[in-house]
Amino acid sequence: MKNIARIVLLLVFGLTAFLAWRSVHVKFDYDFEKFFPGDDPDTRYFFEYREKFSSDNDFVLIGLENKRGIFDADFIRRTDSLIAQVERIPYITRVSSITNYTEPVMPSFGMIPFMRPAIHKEDPSLWSEDSARIFSDPLLVGTLISKDGKAICIVADTKPYISKKASDSLAVMMEEVLADEQFDGIYMAGRSTGQSYYVKLMETELLFFALTSMILVVVFLYFSFRTFWGIWVPVLVVLFTAVWIVGVMELVGEGINLVLTILPTIMFVVGMSDVVHIIAKYMDELRDGFDKTAALKKTYKEVALPTFLTSFTTAIGFLSLLTSSIEPVRDFGIFTAIGVMLAYVLAYTVLPAVLILRPVPKVSPRIEKPNFWDKKLPLLYEWISKKRKAILWMSLFISILSLWGISQIRLNNYLLEDLDEENELRKEFSFFAERFSGVRPFEMAIEVKAPLNDSMPVALSVLRDIEKLEVYLHKEYGIGFLISPVTIVKSVNKSLNGGRKEKFVLPTEAEELHRIYKLLDRFKSAKAFAMVCADGGKTLRISGKSEDFGSMVFRAKNQDLDAFFKTEMDTTVMEYHITGTASLIDKNNAQVAGGIVWGLLISFGVIAVIVGLMFWNWRMVILSLIPNIIPILMIGGMMGAFGIDLKVSTSMIFTISFGIAVDDTIHFISRLRIELSRGLSMSQAIRQTFLTTGKAIFLTTIILSGGFLTLVFSEFLGTFYLGLLVGLTLIFAVICDLILLPALLMVFMKEKETEKK
Repeated sequence: MKNIARIVLLLVFGLTAFLAWRSVHVKFDYDFEKFFPGDDPDTRYFFEYREKFSSDNDFVLIGLENKRGIFDADFIRRTDSLIAQVERIPYITRVSSITNYTEPVMPSFGMIPFMRPAIHKEDPSLWSEDSARIFSDPLLVGTLISKDGKAICIVADTKPYISKKASDSLAVMMEEVLADEQFDGIYMAGRSTGQSYYVKLMETELLFFALTSMILVVVFLYFSFRTFWGIWVPVLVVLFTAVWIVGVMELVGEGINLVLTILPTIMFVVGMSDVVHIIAKYMDELRDGFDKTAALKKTYKEVALPTFLTSFTTAIGFLSLLTSSIEPVRDFGIFTAIGVMLAYVLAYTVLPAVLILRPVPKVSPRIEKPNFWDKKLPLLYEWISKKRKAILWMSLFISILSLWGISQIRLNNYLLEDLDEENELRKEFSFFAERFSGVRPFEMAIEVKAPLNDSMPVALSVLRDIEKLEVYLHKEYGIGFLISPVTIVKSVNKSLNGGRKEKFVLPTEAEELHRIYKLLDRFKSAKAFAMVCADGGKTLRISGKSEDFGSMVFRAKNQDLDAFFKTEMDTTVMEYHITGTASLIDKNNAQVAGGIVWGLLISFGVIAVIVGLMFWNWRMVILSLIPNIIPILMIGGMMGAFGIDLKVSTSMIFTISFGIAVDDTIHFISRLRIELSRGLSMSQAIRQTFLTTGKAIFLTTIILSGGFLTLVFSEFLGTFYLGLLVGLTLIFAVICDLILLPALLMVFMKEKETEKK
């Protein structure tokens, strides 16, 4: 037996060394496009739309604040110096600012247009005139200059679809350029910089949560076993588990994304459960006088099946996340489920092998004097027995109250929902939202069903309809800035008429529009027009920015927009399609409710099958599910009562909680089955089960809930709520398993049913 143990340890250590080497190469990933609905027609449409035009997220915004106003010679000089440095950064294709903005102006018909700057930087005497012209231009206010005139926005366009490595490099170079600048305020936003910030924060939190989880585990083991070997052996098992799963992820090419940063924490706390049950049972058998071999065999016989079932049900809970349409959530479910089962395998290979090879540990003899648990558990059981019906009525009341709370849950999300309002990145994005047109992209495709004029890309009647639509989007939808074929045509028309602001309108005649189209190249507007008109005028683009009001608000706005389009627009000529990154993220969030239902139904079904196979009693199946459903209802009720929105991050709470919380129920009914097989009556079996498993169930819940509650220190609100609510669910679950479940069994399981067994 010792030779087998040595071989097992040699193989495990060898494989662990290999996977540890691979795990150091694992990469961090924050590709937000993976959060789009997978294999979805709207996602496919967006990718096709993006190929025709461009991405709505390939830019970096730099906000500069000057409390004296932007018409300040020193401010303009420093701004131009900064722009020159940004233009030299690789991956930057163009830099736009109010200080380098120019517009073509034709003084009179037939003359060559000249480029008029927005600000005559060398002639301050013209600044008053420049200011009046700038603040009357809807293309500039809220985009390149704030409404109060004390801040500007520099737009640095990047190469499309740059890699994460390039994004990281770009973010570093941007930070270096801005580090020495002296402005009243400097702000930066964009996919590249945001992605770099997220990855750095993920790396920091991964290390922090791994260390805190390890400390928690060590402290728990010390107070549980008070022996050196009782600490280092379990820690070795959970460390191996974490190394194995990260190594496996690297081997299959999976990076650590925002969701997977909590994977080591889950591995530590969930994997520890099996180890604790094995060691506790092994030490109990040694105290009862069994030798090492006999104690291990008896431990395997009584603990192996229940711990396998708990690991299996926990894995099923995570695998139920496969119902999600979001790739990172599905990956989280798969790898966490694999990790849970790896923890079980390592617990039943490494741990027994170590116990076989090392000397019999010294264990304290059983103390005749009753300890805390010996005193309190019988008293608690007697109280449950007396108050069984009151417990059931109270549980019913809590369930009804929770259902009311669930009815108050809002399905809602924001683009930066995972960052607290005090977070620096969140503050920078808020600056652009408050001072400019916002940072939430708006994309609408107009599909023209048939060309109305072969000589022009877009007919005048179509432009007039789009103009009417733009008025609605500005006033009712809340879009602060829009660019479309209408915008380009109006701009050229203004240029043709000496740059007068009153000529920023559509032409009244088709001949005028035809002339404008011919002059697009001359006015350097052809490239801009190509960004809003594709397929020979069959696909048109309306692009803009807005404040991030939340998906719930935009769902209502989209319904109103649909009604407006159907009643006010000529639907025989055109139809519309809202697309873009924000729209796809909102759609993903809207699908989470269905994923929760399917995930929980799968978990319920698996538990029902397990309990059914153990007892062949439909009543026992129902009674076993009730203590696990009520904690889920309570958490849902709390979310509704405290205004915690249902979104991608919080939707995982329910399936994860159920998969882990049901472990206590399985340990309880597994022990109940053993006691019944020994010939005890149902009431005797319930009492004996309560007194023998109550302590273990309570202690494992402490480490599980404690491990999840460490996640409340995360700067990501999704991780914060996941840790808080899962931790609370496990606490509610242990209360239900140790109070409600015995009460249910006392009331609904009759003695005669036991006699038939």
